[in-house]
Parts: sequence; structure tokens; C-alpha cells
Amino acid sequence: MSDILVDRFRNLHLGPLVFHEVVRLGDAAVPPLERLLRGPSDAVHQPRCLAADALAAIGSPAAVQVLTRALLDSTARDPSPVLHEAESILVNHIAEHLTRFPRPEVTEALLAALRRKRYPYCAAALGLTADPRAIPLLVDCLYEDAARPAAAAALRRFGRAGLEPLADVLLQPQSDGTPEPPSRLDGRVAAAGLLADFAHPDSRDAPVAVAALVKALSDRQRAVRIEAALGLARGGARR
Repeated sequence: MSDILVDRFRNLHLGPLVFHEVVRLGDAAVPPLERLLRGPSDAVHQPRCLAADALAAIGSPAAVQVLTRALLDSTARDPSPVLHEAESILVNHIAEHLTRFPRPEVTEALLAALRRKRYPYCAAALGLTADPRAIPLLVDCLYEDAARPAAAAALRRFGRAGLEPLADVLLQPQSDGTPEPPSRLDGRVAAAGLLADFAHPDSRDAPVAVAALVKALSDRQRAVRIEAALGLARGGARR
């Protein structure tokens, strides 16, 4: 019965209609859901995403283990360019669900995923873990347009633990004489904006943040200088 119902997920019309029936089956539906979720990459990602939705709705330890395995499985794939976007959508979809399950194995899977690629929802999920190993990965995500907003929000959750890595990003311009790539420049501008959160005189971390922002006032990139100046002004730093 569970196999028959889950197989209907492959039909874009029938799948949503049987979703609640599948969820009510509980762990009995987990094996066929895993087969669908970890099946071949497909440009039509909706059936596999629906399987992830069902596993998250079941929410049992067995279901969460499948979601974790599927995340690792999908991030390890190297699909063709035609299938790449669909696989990335699935990874982000699974990561968003895993934020509900704060478990060590989930954190390990999210870290492994973000080491492979800058997935926005993996970055967002790691912001909820308080695991310091995520900080360098999140800082690296500042250089990716799609992942930058999620990474910035996640880094704000880490507070002072991310202060020095952000200062390092801000103060490391392109050094080989070639034009700085826009994505790298945007990452440094984002770092300046995040450091502004620490620049308030009442913050015990203000000296480090203010020193980095003041130094950035001499950066050769105008966008960095402007963001540093605005950050100092917002923070009320007298220097």
C-alpha cells in the first residue's frame, strides 16, 4: 500500500492529493519515500521534493535519518548541467526541513554539504546550530551572490565568534594586481556591513570592529570605503 501511494508522488497532479495519506502511514512509508528521494536526478524536481516534505512531516528518527542521507547523497552527485539546478533545489529543500531537527548528525551533514557548494539553505540552517565550525564556511559564502543574504543572517547569529573572520574578509582586497571580481568585492562590502553591528560604543567588541572599519576607509575600492564609513556612522563610533 505504501509503495503504491508513494509512487503517485511521481504524478504532479496526484502527488499532492495523496500526501496526507502517505504521512499518516508513518514509518511504513519511509522506505519507499527514501527510494524516491534518493532516486536518479531529474529535471522535474517536484516529486522528490514532495517526498522530502512527507519525511519531514512524519518527523520520526527514521525519517530524519533518510533526510540526512539524502542531503549527503545529493550533494555528492555531479549531475549534468541540465539537472544541476534541480538537484540544487532539492538540496536546499531538504536543508530547510532539517532546521527542525537539531541533531549532531544533521549538523554534520549540513557542514559537509556547505563544504561542497555554497547552498543558501544549508547556510541558513547552520546559523541555527551554534556550531563554530560553520563560521569559515559561512564567511566563504559571502562571496556567492545567491548565498550571501542567508550567510549574513547566519553570521549575525554567531555574534562575536564571527568578528575576527569578518575583519579578515574586509581587509583582504585582491592582491595580485588584477581587477577584483565583483563577487569578492560584494563579499567584502557585506563583511563591512556585518562589522557595523559590533561598532556601537556600548559593545565590548567595538574596538576590533571599529579598527577594521577605520582601516577600510583607506581601501582602494570605493564601495568598501563607503560601507565602512556608513558602518562607523551607524555605530556611533567617534573615531
